[in-house]
Amino acid sequence: MVIVKVNDIVNVEKNLKDIMFMDDNDHFYAMNFFDESNSMGEIQWSNSFRYGKMNMVNFIRKSNYFYLFTSSVQNYKYLGKVLDKLLGSNVTIEVFRLPLNCKYKESLSQEITSVDVDPFFGIKAKLELADNNPILLKIYTNGLITYPITTDKTKVDKLLEISTDIIEKCNQNV
Repeated sequence: MVIVKVNDIVNVEKNLKDIMFMDDNDHFYAMNFFDESNSMGEIQWSNSFRYGKMNMVNFIRKSNYFYLFTSSVQNYKYLGKVLDKLLGSNVTIEVFRLPLNCKYKESLSQEITSVDVDPFFGIKAKLELADNNPILLKIYTNGLITYPITTDKTKVDKLLEISTDIIEKCNQNV
């Protein structure tokens, strides 16, 4: 997963909608939503609409954070192209990541049972969620976040919350 932070939440909330377009170089971009609140959806793109492969990334949106379910940090750029088309160039985005030499302070999350901090690579946190099965959450300094695959929406929401909380706390302690 990669967390992308949008700087202008007012325009995001008002103007999100399904969109598809092509640029001058035959590149195709699209975003569609799976629910009326625009909180879940998919980004699609292709570098050659007629002959190339279609790439897709699912996401969950909470306020001004987009949680992209991908293993490639660079995929945030495609979200940027779509948001630029929807909202205009005054909206900027950034990968929400840990700073180098992160100084981790205790989180308020009771689910975190242990934390190992590497100042250059990131944070490993062991979590105990409701079913008492331990989960290893890794948050890398390049913005990539990994955890065991799950289809349990409650667990995914908790992982999003904990990841965002850890990154926010580390960025406050820089």
